[in-house]
Amino acid sequence: AKLRQERLLVEMVKRNILKREVYDKVISCPKCGGFHFSVKFICPSCGSINVERITLFSHIPCGYIGVLEEARIEGKYVCPRCKKPLGVLGKDWIKIGSTFRCKDCGASFHVPGTKFKCLSCGEEFNYNEVIYKNIFKYIANLDKVEEIYRRYLLKKAIKFIQKLGYKVEQEVVVKGLSGISHRLPVLAAKNSDKKIAFHPIVERDEDAVSAKILSIYGIALDTPNILHLILGVKMYLTLEGKLKNVKLIRGDTSDEVVEKIKEYA
Repeated sequence: AKLRQERLLVEMVKRNILKREVYDKVISCPKCGGFHFSVKFICPSCGSINVERITLFSHIPCGYIGVLEEARIEGKYVCPRCKKPLGVLGKDWIKIGSTFRCKDCGASFHVPGTKFKCLSCGEEFNYNEVIYKNIFKYIANLDKVEEIYRRYLLKKAIKFIQKLGYKVEQEVVVKGLSGISHRLPVLAAKNSDKKIAFHPIVERDEDAVSAKILSIYGIALDTPNILHLILGVKMYLTLEGKLKNVKLIRGDTSDEVVEKIKEYA
């Protein structure tokens, strides 16, 4: 099931329905692909896990420089040189930095190695062997979704009108009274005097919807012998003008919109 889902996502990306972006990166086990494991520091010299992080400090009054963890005696920090309490951090003593030290071979290093153990299969591996995977996020290409939904709505409307005895043509060019040619997405005809054109509107932007309706008005004025039906799913704009051969069909679903076509057929 997971493989089918991945193939579907890849196909939708190829068709430009979805856009894919890298969301995150994760480490996975090279043996089983698991994502749960323990991580340990190791010595870069001998590979031992017996490493410790140490803090270097300087005792200002006597100038001693050493390891802070080794200056702790019975819960208090005492300077190993002058045997006096370290005092106030920033005034009597300062931290110089931190590093790592291997307790087996004595090597010191600023950056330890890492060792991973998969909690699913028990496999042990280092950072050179891990699988570094991309985690993607998928973003809908709304322009493409609109295009697909427009075709879907038209397909349902065509199927419905054909059941009512209409002959249907798609992407039809008709000449208006002005002599200008207009392209109609769908033109359904019954007998010689009954012609219906479908104009699906699925745009998200209200300005784009208004511009589309104005364009349909212009076509309708030039083709008074055709009834122009504007199909709008979840469209809340209304027609501003009154043209006898332009009707707005609205509904919350495509089925609801298509069912209302019969009122004008």
